[in-house]
Amino acid sequence: MYKYNDNEWINNIIRYYEFNYAAAGILFTISILLSYYTDKRYINGLFTLWLSTLVTWYGHYFLHKYPNTSIAKFHNYTHHSKFGKTFLGKFLEYTINEMFFFGGGILWILVLLLHNYSGVYYLNPYIIMWWNISVPLVHEIYYHQTSKTNIHQLHHKDHLKSLGPDIWDVILKTKHHDTHMEDETSIGLILLIWCILYLFIIKLFKNTL
Repeated sequence: MYKYNDNEWINNIIRYYEFNYAAAGILFTISILLSYYTDKRYINGLFTLWLSTLVTWYGHYFLHKYPNTSIAKFHNYTHHSKFGKTFLGKFLEYTINEMFFFGGGILWILVLLLHNYSGVYYLNPYIIMWWNISVPLVHEIYYHQTSKTNIHQLHHKDHLKSLGPDIWDVILKTKHHDTHMEDETSIGLILLIWCILYLFIIKLFKNTL
C-alpha cells in the first residue's frame, strides 16, 4: 500500500481545489440555497453538508474494511455481482445501502430523534435528505450511465481506495497514488439541477401542509 508523505498530501489537496474550485463553489451555493429556503442557518447548513459528505466516505469505507458484516455482504451482493446489474439489485443497493447506510439516512434519523427529544434540529434535515438522495443519483447518472473514465472504476479494482467523495480520499489518503482528480464540476452540475428540483418539491410539500 502506497503511503503519502506530507508534501504529497498537501500538494494533492491544493491540486484538488485547483481542479475543482467550480465544484466547491457549486456545493457552497447549494448549501446556501437549501439553508435559505429552510431554516436560514447558513453556517449550520455548511456544516451539515460537510458532515454528510464525510459520513458517505466513512460509511463506504466501513463496508469494505469489514467485509464480513451483514451490511457489507449485502452490499457485495447488490453491487458487486451480476444481480447488482438488475433493476432490483440497483433498487436495493440505492435505497438500503446508499440512501440509508452511507448516503446519510442514519444521520437523518439521528437528527430527527434528537429533535424529538430536545425540540432542536442540530443539523439541517433538509440538507441531509438532499445529500441522501444525491449519492445514488450521482452514482447512477454519472458513474454508470457514462462511458467516461472515472475514479469509481478504480474503486472497483481496489475496494479500500477511491471511495468518494474525492476530496475525502485526498484528505484521508485513500486516493489511488498518481491518479487524476475526479471531475467533480460535472457532478456539481448534476447536483445543482437536482437541488433546484428539490427546492420545488420542498415548496410543494410545505404548501400542502
